[in-house]
Amino acid sequence: MQRYELVAGASAKFWEIDRDGVTVTVRFGRIGAAGQAQVKTFDSDAAAEAHRAKLVGEKTKKGYLPIASMTLTPPQPTAAPQPAAPAEPAEVRDEDVLVLPDSWRVVAWPRRDRGPAPISPLPLGRELELLSRGSEQLKLRLRNETTEPDVREAGLAYLGARLAGTDGQDDPFGAAALITALGMSIPYREHEVLEPVADDWVARLGYGFAAAATAELAGLALGGTSGAGRDEVGVVRIGTGGHHGYYLPHWFVIAVRLRTLIADATAKDRDAAETALANYREGWLAEHRAVTSFLLPDRLDWVRADCAGTSTHFLVARLLGGAAHTVDQVRAVEDAGRLAEADRTLPLLATLMIGVGPAIAPVLNDWLNWSAQGTEAIKRTLAALSLVPTDEAFGLLLRHVDRRYTHAALMEAAARFPRRALRLLAGSTDRAVAALLRVHVLSNPDMAQRALATLPPVAAGRVRAILDGAAAVVLAPPEALPPVLRDPPWARTRVPVPPVVVTGPVARPEAAMAWRPGERDAFLAHRVEVTDPSGGKQTWARLAAAEFDGPGSGWRELGIMVHGPDEVTRPRLAGWTPRTTWQLEAAAPALAARYELDVLPALLHLAREGSWDILPTLMPYASGDVALIVADWYSRLKSVRALAAAWLTRHPAVAARTLVPAAVGKAGAARRRAEQALRLIAASGHRDAVATAAATHGQKTVDAVSALIDADPLDALPAKMPVVPGWLDPGLLPPVPLTGGDGALPPDAVRNLCTVFALSTIAEPYAGVAQVLDACEPGPLAGFWWEAFERWQQMGLPPSEGWVLQALGPTGDDETVRRLGPLIRVWPGDGGHTRAVAGLDVLAAIGTDVALMHLNGIAQKVKFKGLRERAQERIADVARGLDLSPDQLADRLVPDFGLDADGSLLLDFGPRRFTVGFDEQLKPYVVDGSGQRRAALPKPGVKDDPDLAPAAAKRFADLKKDVRTVAGDQIRRLEDAMVTRRGWTAREFRDLFVAHPLVVHLVRRLVWGVYDGKGGLVGSLRVAEDRTFADADDEPYDLPDDAWVGVAHPLDLDAAAATWAEVLADYEILQPFPQLGRSTYALTDDEAAAAHLVRWIDRTLPTGRLLGLERRGWRRGAPQDGGVQGWFEREVDDALTVIVDLEPGIVVGEPTMFAEQRIADVWLKRPGDSWWVSPGRGAPFGSLDRVTASELLRDLTEVVQ
Repeated sequence: MQRYELVAGASAKFWEIDRDGVTVTVRFGRIGAAGQAQVKTFDSDAAAEAHRAKLVGEKTKKGYLPIASMTLTPPQPTAAPQPAAPAEPAEVRDEDVLVLPDSWRVVAWPRRDRGPAPISPLPLGRELELLSRGSEQLKLRLRNETTEPDVREAGLAYLGARLAGTDGQDDPFGAAALITALGMSIPYREHEVLEPVADDWVARLGYGFAAAATAELAGLALGGTSGAGRDEVGVVRIGTGGHHGYYLPHWFVIAVRLRTLIADATAKDRDAAETALANYREGWLAEHRAVTSFLLPDRLDWVRADCAGTSTHFLVARLLGGAAHTVDQVRAVEDAGRLAEADRTLPLLATLMIGVGPAIAPVLNDWLNWSAQGTEAIKRTLAALSLVPTDEAFGLLLRHVDRRYTHAALMEAAARFPRRALRLLAGSTDRAVAALLRVHVLSNPDMAQRALATLPPVAAGRVRAILDGAAAVVLAPPEALPPVLRDPPWARTRVPVPPVVVTGPVARPEAAMAWRPGERDAFLAHRVEVTDPSGGKQTWARLAAAEFDGPGSGWRELGIMVHGPDEVTRPRLAGWTPRTTWQLEAAAPALAARYELDVLPALLHLAREGSWDILPTLMPYASGDVALIVADWYSRLKSVRALAAAWLTRHPAVAARTLVPAAVGKAGAARRRAEQALRLIAASGHRDAVATAAATHGQKTVDAVSALIDADPLDALPAKMPVVPGWLDPGLLPPVPLTGGDGALPPDAVRNLCTVFALSTIAEPYAGVAQVLDACEPGPLAGFWWEAFERWQQMGLPPSEGWVLQALGPTGDDETVRRLGPLIRVWPGDGGHTRAVAGLDVLAAIGTDVALMHLNGIAQKVKFKGLRERAQERIADVARGLDLSPDQLADRLVPDFGLDADGSLLLDFGPRRFTVGFDEQLKPYVVDGSGQRRAALPKPGVKDDPDLAPAAAKRFADLKKDVRTVAGDQIRRLEDAMVTRRGWTAREFRDLFVAHPLVVHLVRRLVWGVYDGKGGLVGSLRVAEDRTFADADDEPYDLPDDAWVGVAHPLDLDAAAATWAEVLADYEILQPFPQLGRSTYALTDDEAAAAHLVRWIDRTLPTGRLLGLERRGWRRGAPQDGGVQGWFEREVDDALTVIVDLEPGIVVGEPTMFAEQRIADVWLKRPGDSWWVSPGRGAPFGSLDRVTASELLRDLTEVVQ
């Protein structure tokens, strides 16, 4: 196919022609579009050739220019003619040709030695226009004291001559001085305005002048004192005070345009440019020489010499990158000038592809391995690599298969080179590549079938399995499909029904408190920082007057209202509108618990001002005013929708009485919000509350509300339907079989399946989801959506298709959890906090033991505080639903992983069997039939059962993966329980620990204490192999049903600790963490009486060692100014927190910025204590029990000393 193009003005068209024997094919259209095709057949080859020649002649007369062969390889030495090789099939031959897309080729900087380039004419006169418009500013800059005398003289002379039209307009140095001075007048994104200047120069004085002026530009720059304004800079020479910045100079567009003109110029004009540029080679700056090579990239000797130079400037690298024609030259430029830092614009990449050809592939790969680069640069580089027609380039893409955006590039490469892609994809054993192979084979089944005979046996087997699997899929008939997939409501014409409006109903304001058990006490426990004025000259009354009545910002208002006496605070409640939200998260619950309905107006003010984090505090308020706010937030704020739904379903009667009048009122936002909230309330089991509220307003209201609630939920569709992206091609995703064995979903039904979930969220599922879950096999459905999720990741995680992640919630299984959990943990580090929080919702929605286990693991330990807090909120939500505390829920979240009741697992290989056991760290091992213990399970052999052995091996691999997820958390939780004195009833101990097939392996290795109601130790025991209890004398221990059991601390055991140590040593029992051999410490009498531990104050230690506190349950303080975390903290009971103040503090995101930290203070903070150093700050350390004090001293001693 021979290609011609016409680019003139706003027109950019292509025309292609090809003759195959007696058939002539023509394709034409706009550049960048697919175009149209016409095919004609003639009686003979001669007639076809005559017709082809006639059409070509017509097009060339109209100005169409032939496009050079797109093999785009570097020039090669002339070789002796070789005999013609047999013609390869077109399918194979095309895959060895580099073809740049039109969008790349039209922006590439042309090269004369790669064929002519179409040129769009530009208007003349731009230079004079710019000089006339900016003449006064140009004179100021040229007369600036920093402008060198010869530059000033040349520039002013050229300006005067150009404006007057007199002699003196032919000095290239003067022209360059003026264009340089224009730099400050042209915004960075508007440099294109200078492009026609090149045409002006060529038209007025020829190619020699234009080339010389452009070369002179490389030696000049704007300069001035630091902070100089627009008119306070001058023009200086490079190397004598001036330099080019990191960004391309404004005149670069002139160089690009002149290069384009030279590439299309006559030989005479091209020679004139060369003659002029030759004068800037010897003895001139690297910038000058680089311009000469850029303008004449066909002067291979210039390019070769310049690329071998040593300049490290960005501009030189960019210019020479546009001239290079070998990969060695590109590498030389990159090593010297950091070409990779040029952000790899599309013009540069396209130019390199044309100049260097397929050999550029390794350089592109190196750039992908460079860490400091932006997303767009990565995408462009991957796209460039996908264009290279070599096995090497495709293999390099495969190396990056797990990297974001690579999937799209691989699919592009596979579409361009289908045979190569099939061969290389089928030869890989990578799981991610296997998914790509499946997509490729199913996209090209005929080609794949033909290629089977050419592939190696193993690769051919992989391709054949995909083809056979696709052929074996039986599609379900329409009558077997669920209604929402067979006849979806969005495919039918919808006739809008006007809403029924009932005038008259009015909402009655009401408000009451509806506390849940223990909720008010939890709210009261919140404290905020405020300076306690008692005991000094200041009083609460004076402090309140200064804060509320004075001109201040009100930052202490919340603290005063939380902690001040009633006689000071209650008179101020009426009409109080808080001016600050500082500490609101802590203050609001305390205010609600203390003042209840009296403070509601202030809380409503904060809510109406946009303080959405007030919503948890509004939970106990059964108020109509709150209902209106919550209904609004539920309808439009995704971030608080779950909490808003919780309020609406907690107070259904109040909400319904408030919202029914709005739901039958005039059309508008208020009605839509009320309708949405009432549907939620009714669907959550509170339909009677809605009906009762409607009945108070008459039958017409009852009928209208009933119609609202009874409307087919499938018809609740948005005004704008979501669009299923093209990369979710039904034919390329795994089949989804129906539960009845009627076959798999056909393509149209799969598209509808995607739409169902695109309409749905976890918080607000579309009604069609239930039909899908009932109709489809759960395992394959989970696999389908995981494949869709992986494709979403590979496409760069587009936010508009984030519903694909949400779809994992209702469809996912334990395998989904195992794959998703690790991703959630790392997403925040890649700027994906919001996505990670959505992943937490997915885990909660899946809801299996394994899912909740992963959710709890994230809540307990993940390095991103924001994600950890959101996970803790999700766990707390689940716990509240079960009337448990988060710790009690965590006790119940440890899966048994299918272990036998005795804590073991039998793995059957057929002739061989292995029993699984666990060591003190819960690492699994196996014991073979001879009783020999093995750390790893042997691989299945030829004598093993071909079905049983692989299944058993996979079972053990999954078990190791799952147990690894919980082992560390379980050990840490038991150690924390010992430190914090947490315990369990005897029944909980037996059910949750002793009877648990996994946890019992830890339970047996610890000594357990039995405590009385006051926390005193009354006995100790261990759990024997048969799960009976024994004391330190190895006698049976009778555990009373009313006993309280906990992990015994050595300080509790006292002398019995040594006896227990001998018992465990006799049984060769290793402990999962230091218990009996744990070092213990005690406060001195002075330390017990003080609020500060002076033994560590002013100690300096490496920051890295101090960070070890995090592994012991401490956390860094909240970031302050500059992102500095100035302290470590650890809560030691419900009311006290140990604080370790640091100087200079730890910088968020770069913890080792300061190599050392000085401990400024160690003190015990009470609720309400000010962070500012003040008399009376802190509680005495004697407030701590001896175990807590010992553990505190142990942490600091082992880390600090």
